[in-house]
Amino acid sequence: ETVFFSNPNHNRLGIMDATISNQAFNIYSKLWAYQQKYRSHLTEAGLKRWEIGEVASKIGQLYYTYYLRTSEIHFLAEAFTFYNAIYTREYFRDSLDSTPLVIKLLRFYARFILVCILLSRQQMVVQLHSELRSMIEDYMHMLQAQEAREWRLVLREIQSFQHANELLPTMEDPYGAIAFRLSPNLVSGPQPAAFSTEPLHLQEAVITSYYTDQVKFSELPLDAFRMMQALEFDSLNGTSTRVSGLEGTDSPTHVLGESLEDDTVVPANPQKYLVYRPGARELLAVLATACEGLQDRAVLLLYLSANGTSAPGPPPPERSPRGFSDLDQVSGGLQDKVRLASTGAASAVPAAERKGFRDAVFLGTSSAQGKRRQAQSDQYLHVSDLVPLTRKSIFLIVDSDNSAAFGALCGNERGDPAMCLLSPASQPQEFGRPERMGRLFTLFLSSPLIALCYVLGVGHLTRDTFTLLKRTTASIFRKWADALRSTTQTQSPWTRVLDDVFLRQLVMRYLLCKAVFTLHGDYSAVPEYQPQCCPPMPPELAPDSGIILQGIQQISVVVGKRHLFKVAYDSS
Repeated sequence: ETVFFSNPNHNRLGIMDATISNQAFNIYSKLWAYQQKYRSHLTEAGLKRWEIGEVASKIGQLYYTYYLRTSEIHFLAEAFTFYNAIYTREYFRDSLDSTPLVIKLLRFYARFILVCILLSRQQMVVQLHSELRSMIEDYMHMLQAQEAREWRLVLREIQSFQHANELLPTMEDPYGAIAFRLSPNLVSGPQPAAFSTEPLHLQEAVITSYYTDQVKFSELPLDAFRMMQALEFDSLNGTSTRVSGLEGTDSPTHVLGESLEDDTVVPANPQKYLVYRPGARELLAVLATACEGLQDRAVLLLYLSANGTSAPGPPPPERSPRGFSDLDQVSGGLQDKVRLASTGAASAVPAAERKGFRDAVFLGTSSAQGKRRQAQSDQYLHVSDLVPLTRKSIFLIVDSDNSAAFGALCGNERGDPAMCLLSPASQPQEFGRPERMGRLFTLFLSSPLIALCYVLGVGHLTRDTFTLLKRTTASIFRKWADALRSTTQTQSPWTRVLDDVFLRQLVMRYLLCKAVFTLHGDYSAVPEYQPQCCPPMPPELAPDSGIILQGIQQISVVVGKRHLFKVAYDSS
């Protein structure tokens, strides 16, 4: 399930939202059935086509909301089908002589575009964006100045979002799979043996991205957009969804709460909390809510993408939260461990910034510099803030220039060992600004083949090459997982997450990212480009281990980039 917290101050309403949306869907379903049955009589009595379109749009909106709560892509496909029917039948085109109807049409276009983006229907997005731009120009005289500025901003957001994706490598996928979601074949295909006697499974995920200038559309930043899909199955699996009755006979193909075909084969997607630009207190409240419902052997995943060392504003006041005092008495205290863990990242920071280097990420904007210190303290999420959460099993992903500081969480847990995947302190300049292109580490975790080709300079893969690369990478990941399972480090917490397909894929994708930047001839000498994890991976999975080297050899041969890696190739 997914709870979308567009307003973090109301994050406790997620549970009640399910009941409200169910009731709303039932009401609109009855209304839709009624207008179908009595369409001719209602039309004679004055029912307008735009009113029919508005009802259909509300149902599409409810399907989209239900997708956010369940992460089930079938409901996203249902929303697309309703919106597409409204679009092709031009329900809103016959009455655009009033400002409220123009606003309804523009909002419909914006919602339809968002659904198309989530379904990777790029051609449709381009077409809708062009039409939306023309309509805004045509009806600008009917909009107030503030409304006009807001709709111009929507156009810029869509254009920037599309531009970020267009710069990525293209691949001819014969199955038309959605790039960032997991294939159900990971469940139905060949499976590795059971990994652990005490396996962990992913139950909850909190996703937040707070780069002020990063590309976004609506309240969905680019990094969060990619990561949320990496925690979903592409359960459409090539099937098509049809909604008949928009011109008058049948009801929607799926009703809320009804089981979908073949969904028993695929495990449930984790419940996700998508938190848009929270403060530290709001984010911790969401994390506490997510932790509260964790079952035995369940994992909470926190994905955090935000500025660290480049955070503006004066340093927050020194503090030692209640319950953390014992940490400050061990091995020089948690702050000393943070400074040691961050040494590599700090070395890449200018001297002017190094003085203010902190154990935190910044959840705020540059305008916060003029605000009072108490307000600013809520804009820094410290490593110590996450310690209480470690009474549960925590899987932490930090994509930040100060991510290394969060390695200090390991060894200071209150319960099970925390598992942390930490991004490089920086990324090569030739890959563009992270605010415009998205974070490279996040791209590896969400779509490793695209990230791999992007780093290696492969702009396009033919269908045959893509199929071979996909098959080769899947085989390599299985071998790496087996090697991790059989490690001599029997206490390694990484072995406990390998039975969960989402967590296993994240770990394997991290290993790929680590190997690529460690073995790549242009980047191997720059530690700031290499991701880290805590606790460390067993030596069997080190970048210079035989099984990792063999995997990189195979991948580089498939994409024709053998010369880029410092790897000895078998001449046979």
